[in-house]
Amino acid sequence: MNVTDMSTLAFMGRITESVSIDLRNVLATVKENAELLEDLLSVEGGAGSPAKKRVSHILSAIKEQVVRGVDLAALLDAFSGGPEKRATEMDLYELLSMLVRICEPMARFTGVTLKIIQGDKPLIVLGKPLEIQMALFDCVDFLVNSMGARGTVNIRGDRRGEEEIMVSFLLPEHPEQTPGDLGIRMVPDRWDTLKERVKRVNGSLMAGRTPVRFALVLRNEFV
Repeated sequence: MNVTDMSTLAFMGRITESVSIDLRNVLATVKENAELLEDLLSVEGGAGSPAKKRVSHILSAIKEQVVRGVDLAALLDAFSGGPEKRATEMDLYELLSMLVRICEPMARFTGVTLKIIQGDKPLIVLGKPLEIQMALFDCVDFLVNSMGARGTVNIRGDRRGEEEIMVSFLLPEHPEQTPGDLGIRMVPDRWDTLKERVKRVNGSLMAGRTPVRFALVLRNEFV
């Protein structure tokens, strides 16, 4: 990645951070006014009136969406400084949690559910946070757009020897599948493109057999 690319990414990160701050302020104002309306309703008469119940329901829905918006703003914050972060140690499970939250809308649109198989202990991976996140996103994007049917994708992290971390993408078995069926449309061009993309994190891809459809292997070292 050249200097121009890094400058562009850094600029986008700062813009994202600025927008997320403003978004939090908007959400805080909405939440404050929703709570004020709730207070006004509580002191007025007609506690059991249909209109009051409807307004209370609407206010509850608004507050739920505010909580969701705050969560999304926090996610933007986490990514905003990514381009400027140097190589470091990261917990793979934290990266995967962020990945699932980012990819949920995309996956849900295609009928795919993403789940993490959480380990008992942190699984430390070395590298640049943004580049690792991009590699993981590319893998999920490939899988979601290559699956031939709706279903659940389980994502599991494992240590593979002393120097490698393996991220496996698993799909449940189906009776109609043959033993060697990958369960996804392995379009050669897309697969080759994904192989090239993960090289930027010193990674490699392994096609697997049921239930492991493919895995991203990360060389656990600073690059």
